[in-house]
Amino acid sequence: MDILQLNTEKNKRMHHLFWCMVIYCGVLCVEVFAEKWNYIGNANAVHTLMFMAFGCVLVWGARQLGKTTDFDARSIKILWIIFLLGMIMRVGYMLYTPWYLRGHDVGAVGVDENCIGHAGYVLRLFYGKLPENNGSQFYHPPLYHFLAALTMHVSGWMRHIARGEDVIESAKVVSTVASMIALYQCKCMIDDLGIKGKASIITFSFLAFFPNYYLMGGRINNDCLAFMFCVLILRYTILWYRDSNWVNTILLAVWFGFGIMTKVSVATMALGTAIVMLYVFWQQWKNKSWKGLFLKFCGFGIISGGLGLWYAIRNYILYQQSFTYVPDTSLDSPLYCGDHSVLQRFGPDFSFLTNIFNNSYADYNVFTFLFRGSLFGEWEFPALPVEFVKLYYCAWWLLLVVMVAIMIYMLVRKSTKMMYVLFGTFVVQMASYIWFNIQFPFGCTMDYRYIPITTIVLAFFTGMFGMQASKKADLPFYNYAWKGIQILVVFCSICSVTAYMIIGV
Repeated sequence: MDILQLNTEKNKRMHHLFWCMVIYCGVLCVEVFAEKWNYIGNANAVHTLMFMAFGCVLVWGARQLGKTTDFDARSIKILWIIFLLGMIMRVGYMLYTPWYLRGHDVGAVGVDENCIGHAGYVLRLFYGKLPENNGSQFYHPPLYHFLAALTMHVSGWMRHIARGEDVIESAKVVSTVASMIALYQCKCMIDDLGIKGKASIITFSFLAFFPNYYLMGGRINNDCLAFMFCVLILRYTILWYRDSNWVNTILLAVWFGFGIMTKVSVATMALGTAIVMLYVFWQQWKNKSWKGLFLKFCGFGIISGGLGLWYAIRNYILYQQSFTYVPDTSLDSPLYCGDHSVLQRFGPDFSFLTNIFNNSYADYNVFTFLFRGSLFGEWEFPALPVEFVKLYYCAWWLLLVVMVAIMIYMLVRKSTKMMYVLFGTFVVQMASYIWFNIQFPFGCTMDYRYIPITTIVLAFFTGMFGMQASKKADLPFYNYAWKGIQILVVFCSICSVTAYMIIGV
């Protein structure tokens, strides 16, 4: 790249960093003032604010769209409108959901032995010390918990509060911001993959209003931050494939290092990246220009390994904890479902036709649990009207089936190298998820939160199909299939916003 292009790329990265900081500060200020005015957990008040924010964005968006008739320019503006609406949903969910509600392994706040789970981990770092053992959730790497503790300090300073227990709500801000950054990176990837026009709008709408991203963004745990780094890794793997310069190499290594410092399972992204790197290395080997790339591999390993493995090494030295350690769960646990056959757990299951919400203590079929969990996690929502939920549920089921079919169709008929990269990510994530459920057959291990990157892959394949359909609109298959997908995505997006406006506490 020439100097002008390098400067452009550098300015773009600084621009992204600036807006990430603006989003972080903005979300933190909203959370602090909401807590000061007792809006946290007050669903009615938060919903009112969300409706007002929606109205402002839509009015602003209409004014912006009225300034141009060019379709490409209008589609870009529509993407920004969708992004703002997606941000409102994430912040709103975070505000009306107290820190102890609909979480995973959150634990409790207190002193010493009573301070456990992710909340206890955050409070330990808030008071300036790492966990003294690897029990509870303390075996996890500390990046999320450190950022949450730092956010709590800022929140406490703004509110003149010194006790960590009194600002624990602010720990959710890290997850909310991570969900927003992941959404923004998805928008960037839509551009990177050449998805434009109506296809980009449909793709981004699906991602902006995907229900589980609200759920992850309102929790005190490391899931959403790990998800954000998975998105960054996927994007920078694509960028590195196109230009394996030192900047892309270092940034990709940093995202891997920070991701593994957040949650060890982020390392499952390494296989797809490794295949891409080996392919590029093989291409340069044939051209006898591999030496520079070999140096980049060394730098990549040093940076990612140093950042990602220091805590794992610490725990191995102190507690002999393996790098892939997962705490054992008793077979007497009410969550245990290993007494069901392989066919029952991984085969066809028609209970999804009758039961809409998951039950971690009674369900056992992995794929049924996964599908339901993408909508509502592991919880029931009796506040939702029954007929509305059934309609939403059926439309969502049909949409996901169609998206999987499209992915397979595109691989068979229109495959490109980028499609193989995306598909490889999907396969590795699903394979690790299935293996995890074989090793640990419990209700809690079937949750969708372990593989949120797979939905992004499906959305991108759908967008690429939309691009093909726009070029072949005269062919009935493409025409009707694409129109059907648009209807389903718009309908499911509206239902998702409506459902999570009703849910509250």
